Amino acid sequence: MLSLKVKPVNKFFFIFFLTLLSACSNKPQKINYYSLSFPISHSVVAEQGTRQPLIVVEPVLLAKYLSHENLLLQTDENMFNVALGSHWSENLDVSISRVLINAMQSRLVQYRIEKQNYHWGQKPKYVVRVELTHFHPTYLNETVTAGQFWVFDSNNNLYLKKAFNFVLPLSKDGYLHAVKKLNTSLFDLSEDIVEVIKLPQ
Repeated sequence: MLSLKVKPVNKFFFIFFLTLLSACSNKPQKINYYSLSFPISHSVVAEQGTRQPLIVVEPVLLAKYLSHENLLLQTDENMFNVALGSHWSENLDVSISRVLINAMQSRLVQYRIEKQNYHWGQKPKYVVRVELTHFHPTYLNETVTAGQFWVFDSNNNLYLKKAFNFVLPLSKDGYLHAVKKLNTSLFDLSEDIVEVIKLPQ
């Protein structure tokens, strides 16, 4: 079983070595799929017939190395390993966008928040763009979610640009716990975006 327990550090390399051996054997490898989510009980649905101000969230921009179907583990300051047998259940940019939209909607009930779509028939009051440069667990027993986001006004003028770096400690072994921490970091990111939109103009 893959483990995120990092002490001693060389346990990582032992685990990945065993994983590579199993991948080369004739025995089918077990694949675990992980997803990002937002609690359904917290979801907010806009009332039918209302014309709330629109906020559009553009597709999330991922650093190239994050556009991978497997989870990644940072094993050194300048090194990453692919977690064989541990896959994202869908494209990471799609699931991150969905979590951000739902989390923002729960805090901004006076707005209608949607993914980018050129057929809304309504000019957005704000457009949000998010770029992720880090989204993974590390050898330091933590998860890192880092990057920057931009908020544009209705005339496509830059309203605010802000960098973010959320580092959350891991208290359990295993990728499931790491994914839950990464999920939580997206809630933290959504809070940052909401606070910018709430700033007096």
